[in-house]
Amino acid sequence: MLLFRKKKQEARPLIVAAPDKFKGTLTAREVAAVVKRVIADVMPTAQVRVCPMADGGEGTARVLAGSMNLDSVTEYIPDALGHSTPAEYFTDGKTVALDSSAVVGLQRIGPERRDPMRSSTYPLGELLVRLINEGAEQIYLGIGGTATVDGGAGLLQALGVQFYDFSGREMPSPIRACDLADIFSAEFPAGVHDIVRRIVTGLADVDVPLEGSMDYAPQKGVTQEQMPQLRHALANYQQVIDEALHAPGAPTPWAGAGGGLGYALGRVLGCGMRSGAETVLDTYRLFDSGQGAPELIITGEGCLDRQTLAGKVVWRICCEATARDIPVLVLAGHVELDDIPDKIMVMATDRFLNGQELNRARAVRSLDTAARQALAEICVRLWG
Repeated sequence: MLLFRKKKQEARPLIVAAPDKFKGTLTAREVAAVVKRVIADVMPTAQVRVCPMADGGEGTARVLAGSMNLDSVTEYIPDALGHSTPAEYFTDGKTVALDSSAVVGLQRIGPERRDPMRSSTYPLGELLVRLINEGAEQIYLGIGGTATVDGGAGLLQALGVQFYDFSGREMPSPIRACDLADIFSAEFPAGVHDIVRRIVTGLADVDVPLEGSMDYAPQKGVTQEQMPQLRHALANYQQVIDEALHAPGAPTPWAGAGGGLGYALGRVLGCGMRSGAETVLDTYRLFDSGQGAPELIITGEGCLDRQTLAGKVVWRICCEATARDIPVLVLAGHVELDDIPDKIMVMATDRFLNGQELNRARAVRSLDTAARQALAEICVRLWG
């Protein structure tokens, strides 16, 4: 734990609670609520600003909806395996904020049903087609947190792209990751690029190339035995796309996000692509709100590891805060990073679990305990 330079005593310091979700356990809003309660107990004179974060994955659309005054809509929509379950997006009829994870997300599929090689982004493409046909003029699409590794091929197929096998037969829908190796050619309907490019903006959670999506495949359920098959399938798919577009593919930012969904949106369709984390930070105006600059920022996520460094919102906050000389407390379920920059204090909550199996109740208690201990130490160092 790092020592901070002690600052002048402030009567009512501004503390910003800006955590991301603890994936699979607590939402960003739930984490923020725990942190807010702890601040009220440990530092009752503090001003608290609560900003649940997202980075292109789950929760991104809700953050944007709040700033754009969009209404919530819940519908039964097929998940990545084709089973209809409730999914939420936000719209005013013209503007839409939608998380891909709300449609083809990993959390929509129970662990016992997960089968990424047979999952598809096709249902997401179907929804985009319907929203555009119903008059959507701008769609902000968060593309993180998917259960898919199909490179966005299913989405393209739903938008009208036709894929053919080696015998020249059109491949049936929905196309899945396990089908990518069988693609021989592709045809694009006239105008699909222009329409989607004009309307859809992709918000990505990680900036990795298409092959970089392989790093995230195991956490979606791809086995080590399936990894060579997936690598070959994605390489074949990429070659087919290059041939169909009559141009070799240059490195595309954000291509590996969402199991390659960023590749379909950015490389194939030419949609605008942005960092989901930066978009959310801009929406909140985290560092220059009307309340002034924060004296301390508390953020966090389920696991602080090398994937955090690939554009995740926690790392964006840390980098920006460090540049502005603002101390940061990072609460994480588990920590796998060794080199932590100055001005950042990290507290892992797993040390408070005492080897017990994690569940929501224990996660809340462990987070509460860790936050209290860390915040008490920081308050002494910063304000005496």
